[in-house]
Amino acid sequence: MGGSDAVRANIFGQPASLSAVAGYQFGEGAAALGEAAKLLRGASRIVLSGMGSSLFACLPLESYLNARGIPAVAIETSELLHYKHEICDLGTVVVLVSRSGETVEAVKLLAKLKGSGAAVIGVTNEAGTTLERESGRAILIGSARDELIAVQTYSGTLATLLLLGAAMCGELEGWRTALDRAADALAAFVEECMAASEGWRDVFEPARAVYLLGRGASIASVVEGALLFHEAAKTPAVGMTGSHFRHGPVEVVDRDFRAVVFASQKKTAEIDGALAKDLRQLGGGIFAIGPYAEGALSWAADEVREELAPLIEIVPVQCAAMRLAEWQGFVPGVFRTAAPVTLNETGFART
Repeated sequence: MGGSDAVRANIFGQPASLSAVAGYQFGEGAAALGEAAKLLRGASRIVLSGMGSSLFACLPLESYLNARGIPAVAIETSELLHYKHEICDLGTVVVLVSRSGETVEAVKLLAKLKGSGAAVIGVTNEAGTTLERESGRAILIGSARDELIAVQTYSGTLATLLLLGAAMCGELEGWRTALDRAADALAAFVEECMAASEGWRDVFEPARAVYLLGRGASIASVVEGALLFHEAAKTPAVGMTGSHFRHGPVEVVDRDFRAVVFASQKKTAEIDGALAKDLRQLGGGIFAIGPYAEGALSWAADEVREELAPLIEIVPVQCAAMRLAEWQGFVPGVFRTAAPVTLNETGFART
């Protein structure tokens, strides 16, 4: 299977994959999750790190911990490796995420952190890899594999990291039920979005670039969505917070402007919904997602725990990126220049 069929299968496969992740983390993987949570509870500093989708999947955990008064920061692994590893001293716990377990920056960072006093929790979907072997603690995600771009592994990583946070905070009760309900909501939403996406050509194909705007845990969807447009559809995309966009970038809005606005966070519901409305009034083509914007593509908010909204709201973007690639004659998710797993810090496949 390849191209559109593979990406479509991965999108449709997310509910079953999420259920498998939940089953693994509350079953065979429960001991590893508990040991990692115990290590986090003793940390003086928590650093969450990854590259690309692995980094973006860390952002809801960052928000979850910060909301409970626990200082945690998400830092791209390359930046941590080359510029910021000095903060990883005795008492620091680094949650290092790589779906392949072999990402070059993660492997190099593991070597650099040896002797620093920092502890490492490796989170990967692949057993027997460098990240699993060399981490002091390792968590396997248990997701179905993706054939091309990260889809099932992204949602599985995001869910696993949130479970790690809940375990750390002693709040795991109710999460298995929450994941089961999210998987059910996800299954229905995937069907709805895939069918509806056939009619989105006028929304996305004329775009010079697609802007993605959101706040809080939805920032994960903002940056993951931009990556999907880049990887799958070879289309320029800009991800930023809704607040930052109001502070100047709004000057780009005209009749050709296209944006995805995520409105899934209760705390900023009013201003996220207002942003979508304001941009429409300025003449932009706005595609709103979530329960807090007028005319938005959404799900029943009371069926999905808010922390898990990023698992649901990314689906329309997955579908849109796949469709946009097809409409422009690209095979979705087939890389022209990048490698599926980045093993070097210099050079590209076409150089």
